[in-house]
Amino acid sequence: MDLGLTQNVPKDDFQDYDIVFVTNFIEDIISDTNYHKKFGDILIMQKPNEFRNKTEYNCFAYLMQFQDLTRIDLRLIKPEFLEDYLDDAFSKVLLDK
Repeated sequence: MDLGLTQNVPKDDFQDYDIVFVTNFIEDIISDTNYHKKFGDILIMQKPNEFRNKTEYNCFAYLMQFQDLTRIDLRLIKPEFLEDYLDDAFSKVLLDK
């Protein structure tokens, strides 16, 4: 998958894809325990923002490595907090609904 965002960055074995979904439905997505499986067969996954007994999030992350060794860092962000979390110079809006 090449979106043309990092044409001048040399490829390496530790590259990943950073994906940000801006949504008001973070809690609904988190509660769907199979949601992240839509990206492929997961080898290992971390959820660094997950806290026991926490029911509401402004931002939530899935750090996933798949069996084909592709890595995806997926962040779910509520629209009103987007500017607080989106600080990557390589960011590009691919779909805006």
